[in-house]
Amino acid sequence: MCDSPAENVRWQKASASGLNGCLQIGRVDPGRLAMRDSKLPNSGLILCSEAAWREFLRGSRCGEFDRLSAPD
Repeated sequence: MCDSPAENVRWQKASASGLNGCLQIGRVDPGRLAMRDSKLPNSGLILCSEAAWREFLRGSRCGEFDRLSAPD
């Protein structure tokens, strides 16, 4: 049986998330991260490279996704 990619991950979430659910992120292995829902930690993982995560954060800070949350 294979180990889960997140078996030994140290999960982190934003300190501003409070008690509500939040995205958690952790390093699975060098160069690869996993994300999960803190309220449903066993519901599955999203895996991505560290480079892809950095690019997502850059886009978020630059407002690249703002139009996705704007009303039509």
